[in-house]
Amino acid sequence: MPLKSTLLIAALLLPGVACAEPTTEPNYIVSREQSSPSDEEQQVAIVSAVFADRVAKPLFWVIERRVATRHFADRKERHEWADSRTCPAVTAAATAVGKLPAARLVAPGGKASGPTPFHVAVTTVRGQAATAPGGVSRVSLSDWNGPVTRWWAQAEKGLAKCWKAEAPQHRGEPVRTQIRSAEDARMWSR
Repeated sequence: MPLKSTLLIAALLLPGVACAEPTTEPNYIVSREQSSPSDEEQQVAIVSAVFADRVAKPLFWVIERRVATRHFADRKERHEWADSRTCPAVTAAATAVGKLPAARLVAPGGKASGPTPFHVAVTTVRGQAATAPGGVSRVSLSDWNGPVTRWWAQAEKGLAKCWKAEAPQHRGEPVRTQIRSAEDARMWSR
């Protein structure tokens, strides 16, 4: 078999090795929602690993987010990206999520942590559990002023100068967007 044919067959049968096309895999989703009669903010951020193939370690991390705000009738929306290759705060945020404390549900007759606050932003992070007895499971943690809110506020401080309007590129191709529209943002925030 000629060398050209062998290479073509290898490229078709082993796309992760021969073509090394990057894939984006969402690791977890952060959402923050706050509303009052005059103001509203809805933010969805997806922290994703970018791979050359499914076997290797991630090439880099990206955070894609869409933020919609309203102040009375003035509405604004922005779609932006941060890339770990140019912003170390992306990796810091991506790895610090694993240090969040575990939460437990209140059993009947148990004491809740407190009443639900009014007009305060709720921050939620959802993703795959680090350990899951019996198989893979998803975890969702939400709070108003607790460790999830503090973690994301700290991450946002580090990311403040990293946001760009254009998607990061790998080998001349933009990373695939997960949040194309406001409807996508609502879907990811659920």
